Amino acid sequence: MSTSEITRQVAQEWFGYVQNHHYEKLDALATPTANWWVGGSKDKIPVAGDMPYPQRRQSTQQLNEGADKSSTELVGLTVDGSVAVLEVHRTLDGPGEKHYDTYAIVKLILNEEGKIQEVREYLDFFALFKYLGVPGF
Repeated sequence: MSTSEITRQVAQEWFGYVQNHHYEKLDALATPTANWWVGGSKDKIPVAGDMPYPQRRQSTQQLNEGADKSSTELVGLTVDGSVAVLEVHRTLDGPGEKHYDTYAIVKLILNEEGKIQEVREYLDFFALFKYLGVPGF
């Protein structure tokens, strides 16, 4: 199997776990030292920047589990060698009248063994902060 085929397989498995709310299974796809970076200015957005992969995965899982209903749709997947870029559409409804609807780009970078070494995520913080009830959004 080529590097691109392995990367596509890992990316599809990663997305399937997210889509089906099996966040705990995501850790097995990554190296123990994997990093999950989220775009943004750290001084303005405390969750931006680098975070160990398991810690970021737990934060994402907690956000999802706080909603009454959620959905995640794969809009696009591009693979080149050991890099996969996913465009995802995510919605969260509840608790109460809260609603989150956004698109994000997630870039997975795999090592030579086919494990995720780095995640780079670009998301809409305005939509997230509005959903979380941060004043000013």
